[in-house]
Parts: sequence; structure tokens; C-alpha cells
Amino acid sequence: MEEVGFPVPLRKFINVNFMGSDHIFIFEEKPEKEFLESIGFREAPIIEYDERQMYANREERMKGNKRIRLWNDRKELFVEQYKIKNRDFIKNDVSEIISLKAISNIPPKSKSIEYFDKLNIRYAAHGLNKHNRKFIYDPIYNDYIPIYFDGNIKAKIMKDDCINFNISSVGTEVIKKINILDAKFYERTLKTKNLNKDMKCVAAKIFNESIKLNFNKSEIKPIKNIILNQKNNIKNPLEGLKVNGYPNILDIKPNQKTIYRLKYNDKKKKWLKNEDVDYKKLTNILVGNDKSIL
Repeated sequence: MEEVGFPVPLRKFINVNFMGSDHIFIFEEKPEKEFLESIGFREAPIIEYDERQMYANREERMKGNKRIRLWNDRKELFVEQYKIKNRDFIKNDVSEIISLKAISNIPPKSKSIEYFDKLNIRYAAHGLNKHNRKFIYDPIYNDYIPIYFDGNIKAKIMKDDCINFNISSVGTEVIKKINILDAKFYERTLKTKNLNKDMKCVAAKIFNESIKLNFNKSEIKPIKNIILNQKNNIKNPLEGLKVNGYPNILDIKPNQKTIYRLKYNDKKKKWLKNEDVDYKKLTNILVGNDKSIL
């Protein structure tokens, strides 16, 4: 994904002497401010799916001694909610509003996400699950740029797809890209490993798909309907389910410096103000440090 133009946190082998014993560890970069700087991106919010409410709901639905984990329950109580990962971005009123815009378009959609998903769907679909998602929000283009993360590569499918692979059958342009990828892999594994046949095969397939899709970043257009009104954009995941209570959400009005916690009224079928929230708590709310409510 790095070679086709998407941001990817750096991972590499490093030599570590731990209490007099030598080991090879894996260094993994966090997608924070330094990550943005390393890829030449201006300061912007990095957003990720906020899993707190999802796990709070799941824990509530574990029954008795069975302790059933409802991973595959189609009525899983997902709440479409994102948070800002890089807290340092939120410095003033402008960055607050940019952050609110970033997490208001739920779920985020753009050309770059569509392109990213097509390239990853066969071999790294795990990273496309909504609760594994991470994005850079570009406030200039109103665009969401996917960060490759947690793909959980499907090695068996790779091997099955590459039984008859012959690198000489791919074009010169793709071979050049694979050679660059191989050189990076060699350096990042302390010069101990090269790409194997299956890796080169899948790389060729991804590069060919990328060329076929012909995605050009300069074609990105502003996406529409960026809103700040949270309650009009919330899907009520509990409608029709026999569960007591509804997850509380927030109505944030940055121009008025007010935050209201809302509760869904089942009789009136709408969200009503439940309590005031101190506006000073906005940063904690944006970065996911407030408490999830069953």
C-alpha cells in the first residue's frame, strides 16, 4: 500500500540488547504527528473507529455463565462513532471544528477509500472492518485518506492464487516496482529476508490492479454533506431490539460553546436533551476519553 501511495506506519526489525541478551524485535510506528510529518502531510486529525461503546454493549449482552461473545451476531450493537487519535492536533477553536467535521461524516466515504478497499479486499480484508479503520482527514479537500493497518494477510489465499506465477510474465513497470519493494523489505528485515514467490505474485496483482484502476490523487473532489449536527447523523442501533436503554450521544454546538448529552425517547421517537456537558470536556470527548454509557 505504501508503494501505491497510501500512508503506512513504518515497521521494521531492530536489534535489541535486553538485560544482556540479544534479540530481534519489531519496531512499529504509531500513526501520530511524527507519522504525518514523515510522509510529508500537513498537520491534520487522524481518526479511528471508537470501539468503547461497541465493547460496552457486547459486555452487557453476555448472558449468565455462557459468556457468549457475539462476534457473529448480526444484531451486534455497533455504534457508528469515530474519535481523534492525535490529541495534540486539537489546540484551538479552528482545530476543534475541523475535528468535529472529521468525525461527523459517518461512515466516511471518498474516492481514495473506494480505491483502497478494492486493492485490499482479497488479501487484507480484515483491515477494512469498520472498527479497524484509521484515516487522515484532509480539511482542505474534505477527504479521508485510509491508513493501511491490521490487514491480517490471508496467506493461504495468496499461495492458492500464485501456484503458476512467473515473474517474467509481468510487465517491466511492475517488475521495477517489485524490485523497489524487495529492496525495502530487505532493509527493514535487517538484510536477512527477501520477498518470496507468493509475496512477489501478490505485489504484481496489486500493482496491476492499481494501474488498471488508474486512480489519480489530483482528481479528488470535495465530498458533500459534511455536518456538525451529530444527532441528525446517528443511526439508532437499538431500534426494534428488546434491550433496555439507549446509548447517549452528544449534540455539540461549537459556535455557542455548548454541549448537550441526549437520550433517545422511545415514545416520541427522537433524541431529547438529557443534561448539559461542560464545554471544556470537548477535547476529551473528541479523543474518546469520555465514558461509554450502556
